Amino acid sequence: PDSKRLYVSNSLLSNLDGKVPYRVRLVNVGPTGMTLDPKFDVDFEHFPTGQARPHDMLLK
Repeated sequence: PDSKRLYVSNSLLSNLDGKVPYRVRLVNVGPTGMTLDPKFDVDFEHFPTGQARPHDMLLK
């Protein structure tokens, strides 16, 4: 961990997810706060194999 990046998803893998677009986003963390990185936006709804939900991810 570099204490500079935070990867977030919007899926709880439950019926609480509702009709939201499943995505993973990158939040840059700095001394002045957090900012959303506009270049990092992984869309889990349009995979060739079908829609997926971003949960239980391990990033190395």
